[in-house]
Amino acid sequence: DSETYYHANARKKSKATSVNEISEELKIIRSLTYCTECGHRLSRFGGNTHTDKWDCRNPECSRFNYRLTDNMIKDILLHILNAVIANPDLLDTDSEISSYTPSIKVKCQQNELNRLMDNPQIDTEKAKTEILKLAELKYECCTYDEGPQKTEYLKELLSGKEQLNIIDYDLLKSCVSRILIGHFYTVEIEFINGMTIKNITERTDKDDSDNAEC
Repeated sequence: DSETYYHANARKKSKATSVNEISEELKIIRSLTYCTECGHRLSRFGGNTHTDKWDCRNPECSRFNYRLTDNMIKDILLHILNAVIANPDLLDTDSEISSYTPSIKVKCQQNELNRLMDNPQIDTEKAKTEILKLAELKYECCTYDEGPQKTEYLKELLSGKEQLNIIDYDLLKSCVSRILIGHFYTVEIEFINGMTIKNITERTDKDDSDNAEC
C-alpha cells in the first residue's frame, strides 16, 4: 500500500551513503570531453567525491594507465583559456573563406561551350543547357570555410578579457567544440574555428603534480 511504500522509500534514502550526481560545471566539461585515440566520449566516475576519475570505457579502446581527475582537467582548461586570452593570435588559422579550383570536367565543359558558341548558327536551347551544366560543375568546385569568420568572433569574445582565476563556463561553451584527452596524458582543446591547442603536461610519480604548457 502507499503508506508502506512511503516508509520503505524513506528508509532506503536514509541508508544511502552518497548520491551519484555531479555539478553543472562538470556536466559541461563531460559533454565536451572525448578520447583522442578512439573519439569515444570519456566516462567520469565518483560522483561528488574525492575518488573522481575519468577514463575511456570504449571496449574497443584501452583504459588510461593513470588517474585523471576533475582538478587536472580544470587546471589544463584554465591554463589554455588564459593562454588564448593573453594571445588571441594563437587562434589564427591558414584557411580562406572561399576558394575555387576548376576540375578537368570544368575545363572540358568550357571547351565544349566555346566550340558551341563559335558556331555561326548557335543552337540557343543547347547553349543554355551547356551553360547551366558548366555553372553546376563550377559550383561543385567551390569551397566555403567558416573558420576565418569564427576566428574573428572568438577574438571579439576574448577582447578585453582579464586573466581568469576560475573557469568561465559560459566562455568555455562559446569557444570550445571539443576537449580531446589522450592515453599519454595530452589534452587538446579544439576551438569552434577548428584550431586545436595542445597542452603538454609533465607528471611526476613523487607528488603527482603537474607542470603544463601550451
